[in-house]
Amino acid sequence: MMDRDVIAKERIAEGFARRLMMAAGMLFAITATPSWGHDGKDHSAPVDQAAQAEVENADIRVRALPSEDGISEEERARNYFTDLPLVTQNGETVRFYSDVLRDRVVLINFIYTNCDQSCPVVTQQLIQVRNMLGERFGKEIFFVSISNDPERDTPEDMREFAQGQGADEEGWYFLTGKTDYVNQIITKFGQYSPVPEEHSSLLLAGNVQTRHWLKLRPNEPMKSLLYKLNSLADESTATAQVQ
Repeated sequence: MMDRDVIAKERIAEGFARRLMMAAGMLFAITATPSWGHDGKDHSAPVDQAAQAEVENADIRVRALPSEDGISEEERARNYFTDLPLVTQNGETVRFYSDVLRDRVVLINFIYTNCDQSCPVVTQQLIQVRNMLGERFGKEIFFVSISNDPERDTPEDMREFAQGQGADEEGWYFLTGKTDYVNQIITKFGQYSPVPEEHSSLLLAGNVQTRHWLKLRPNEPMKSLLYKLNSLADESTATAQVQ
């Protein structure tokens, strides 16, 4: 018989694999993290604790599958993440892949401006991480906060939230837009919830160029967040040196 820990680990991975979508020849190879809700609690189904500990800090790798259609890796990424137009807190229209993601290291979270619980807390934590990043912030590493309540969150609301938190600065996008567009993008990250108050508070960090993504808990220690973001940025430096 297969060891119970192995079975539990496989079930966890399979569950998260079903939540994420495959498109444009891209494969998400996933080892899962817990599903953290807006209340900051772990809402995952009960699993073997030993197996849970093994996969808790694992990452997501996005790899291009072999293909004969001649589509470049960048085009595949653009097709997957979409290049839908969203609007920043300053009223500027941006294309999601081309203007926000391409060739960057990003830390993405999901908020709504009427939130008075985890959203401000997580934003304050990210401000501290931003300060620790120094000159890399806004040049190599960018933060992206996406509204999961675009029907109510206008660009003005997003700016007011950002300013109220002390986070309205270059290098940090607060994005909203047409509901269908925003929901499509959030769904691509496997974080869509029809009820804003029940949205996931997971953080997603990725190096878009190397296709390396991490799922991070909302209560991740700041030094851990800093280390992982710098490590993702170092991948781009290493790739440039090889080339």
